[in-house]
Amino acid sequence: MIGNRGQPGDLKGRLRRAQAIGVSSAAGEPLALALAVLDDQIRRWDSPTTAALSALLVAGAAERREAQRYPLLDVPAATAALAEETARVARSPLATGTSPAPLAESRAAVAALEPEARTALVAAWGDDVTMVDPRLGFWVQVAAGPALELAAATVGAPDPQEWRGAACPLCGGLPQVSVISERPGDLLGGAPRSLVCGRCTTWWAFSRVTCPSCGEDNPDRIPNHLVDGLGWVRIDGCDTCGGYIKTFDLREDASREVVPLVDDVASLTLDVWATSRGLSRPVRSLAGV
Repeated sequence: MIGNRGQPGDLKGRLRRAQAIGVSSAAGEPLALALAVLDDQIRRWDSPTTAALSALLVAGAAERREAQRYPLLDVPAATAALAEETARVARSPLATGTSPAPLAESRAAVAALEPEARTALVAAWGDDVTMVDPRLGFWVQVAAGPALELAAATVGAPDPQEWRGAACPLCGGLPQVSVISERPGDLLGGAPRSLVCGRCTTWWAFSRVTCPSCGEDNPDRIPNHLVDGLGWVRIDGCDTCGGYIKTFDLREDASREVVPLVDDVASLTLDVWATSRGLSRPVRSLAGV
């Protein structure tokens, strides 16, 4: 069984994992930023603001699910409120001293935006994260994360029979990582694959050998790369679109404590390898990478 592994609402589980690997990891500085972000998001989890934002996101989800209209969460309806939360986060002391210079500069830029411009930024991020400067989008994600996760935990991911698209069925976000795991009853069909949303952290079923960026499904055009000592994580690249996704194999004994969205930060050497070969990923990690 895969357990929760940092799925929607498990912020404390992600924090514990980041704390456990932060000291010994070569990605100590990025993990310090991830820890600061998680600590801030946990403090905001039970706030009235997060509850109100989640209510806006969840409204009408049952009707959309009945009609099979995805995504299930109403991100546009919450745009104005999310923009206000983004302003509060950008003006807070969050991650002071742990943010790389580009992210510190982008936080100042977001804080200085006029309300209309900030709302436009959040609207663009909600519509298509790839159309927003990732350094600016990082702070929108930090601000929106708790409400999106609470809404996702409330609504729940659809069954594989309902949705197998490449975008998140709840918030419409792009996958940040992918996961291979074994579940009871799945052995005859092979270990299933899930994509993990970079915005609301939802897991949903997706084809095992298909590029989530362009849909390429020729195995010969989707090479993978592993690093010695990290047999539970690999890069799945795509020769067709030049994209890549990091895949965590939770069947491996060494992966018992792995929390994909956290170990994504701890395995930055794989991202360095992918980038050096001209590959790119559309969604940044909790460390802004």
